[in-house]
Amino acid sequence: MATFYKVVTRITDRKNSIFYAGEVQADQRPENTWEETRQADIYEDYFETYEEAQLFIRTQKKDM
Repeated sequence: MATFYKVVTRITDRKNSIFYAGEVQADQRPENTWEETRQADIYEDYFETYEEAQLFIRTQKKDM
């Protein structure tokens, strides 16, 4: 079992947010997902290390 690090990005017409959603235990890295709802687009991304997840968050916040 390996540990992966989940980041969730939520994009709406009014406000965008991105946050660290915690550790996930799995045999293989989960697939990144995207879901479109009436209110938001929601992305779930998984990373090999906590540092990679934090770098992704910092980079994305600059573009929001």
